[in-house]
Amino acid sequence: MSKRKATALLVALLCGLSVAGVAWAMFSASYAINWDVIAGGGGHASSGGYAVDGSVGQPAVGPLSGGSYTLVGGFWPGIGAETPTPTPTGTLLPTSTPTATPTPTPTTTGSPPPTSTPTATLTPTPTATGSPPPTSTPTATPTGVACENILPHGDFEAGLRPPWGAVGETQVTTVQAHTGTYSVRLGGADNVGGELFAGVELPPDATSITLSYWWYVESSDQDLNADIMVVVLGDEGGEINIETITNSSPRNAWHQSTFDMGSYAGQFSGVIFHAETNGWSPTSFYVDDVRVQICGASQRAYLPIVLKSYP
Repeated sequence: MSKRKATALLVALLCGLSVAGVAWAMFSASYAINWDVIAGGGGHASSGGYAVDGSVGQPAVGPLSGGSYTLVGGFWPGIGAETPTPTPTGTLLPTSTPTATPTPTPTTTGSPPPTSTPTATLTPTPTATGSPPPTSTPTATPTGVACENILPHGDFEAGLRPPWGAVGETQVTTVQAHTGTYSVRLGGADNVGGELFAGVELPPDATSITLSYWWYVESSDQDLNADIMVVVLGDEGGEINIETITNSSPRNAWHQSTFDMGSYAGQFSGVIFHAETNGWSPTSFYVDDVRVQICGASQRAYLPIVLKSYP
C-alpha cells in the first residue's frame, strides 16, 4: 500500500471513531442500572463430619456510595438485621443507674423499731387458747355414729327401680301414698297373689340395722283374716315371717312397722311383701317408704333378689 493510501485510511478511521464517540456520549446521557442478581450455587453441603454453607455472587453487602450515587448490595437490600443495630444500646445504661441507687437501704434502717412493736401483738394468742374447748364439743357429736338408709327407691316415686322387683298383682299407684305421690298396691282383685321384693347386703360392721315400712289396708271383706299380706325377711330357704297384715287389720290409715335386723349383719337378706286374696270382696294392701337404716357401718351394697314367684 502506498503512503498516501495509508494516510487516507487512518483519517477515515479517526473520523468514524469520533462519530461513534459522539453517538455513545449521546446515548450514555440516559443511563440505567438494572436490578440483576446472580443466584444459584449457594446453600448447604456436607460430607462425613464436615459441612459448608456457601453463597454465590454476594462479595459485599450493604450500601456503597461514591459522589452523588449510592449502590445497595445484597439479597433484598434494605431488609435485614442491619436496621435494628442503630437503636442505641447505651439507653440501657441510664435505666440501670436508677436500679443501682440503693433507695431501699435507708428505709430499712428506720423501719425495724416500728416493726418490733407489732410483734408485741402476740398477746391475743392466750385468748385463743380458751376458744377450742367449746368448739371441740360440737365437732365430736357429728362424728359419733353415722346412719343412713341403704335400701334405695323405697318411696317408689321413681317406680319400681333396682333393687326392687315385683310379680303377680302388684303395681305402683297414686291411689294412696304415705309421702310423695306414689306407693305400691298388692292384691286389689279376687283370687290373686302379688309380691314386692328387694335384696340388700347388710354390712358386718354395722352397730344397728333397722327395717321400717308403712302399710295401708283398704277392704270391704267382713270375713276375718280372709285376705292377707305377710312380710318376710331372709334368703330363700331361710325366710322368716315378721308380720302378717290382713283385711281385719286397722283400715283406711297409714301405719308404720319396724323390725330389728341386727342379727342379719354381714348377710344377704331379702325384704318381701307377699299378698293373697280370696274370691270375694277384694282387699288392697299399700306399701310405702320402706327403709333399711344402718348405723356405724363403712361398707354397703344394694343387690336385687327374686325369692319366689306366684301365679
